[in-house]
Amino acid sequence: MLPTSGISEFISFENSARQIVVIEMVKGKYSVYTGGLILGISHAVITVSLDEGSNQLKPNLVVSIQGLQTQLELFNTGSSFSWNK
Repeated sequence: MLPTSGISEFISFENSARQIVVIEMVKGKYSVYTGGLILGISHAVITVSLDEGSNQLKPNLVVSIQGLQTQLELFNTGSSFSWNK
């Protein structure tokens, strides 16, 4: 969540170093969140969704990787997101 008001849009992908990348866009400003390595899957499809169980005023993001059972979470700090709680 960038500190400006507006609607956040997200893009997620696996970069050439096999890391998870989530880009947040709000009113022409960008924040980039780079996460852990993706092992065992080549060209993974990565999706991002809102955590409906988290705080509705500051929802977290759930990061899913096609082919893996485990989901990662980007925690909403109120002004940005963090891989660490």
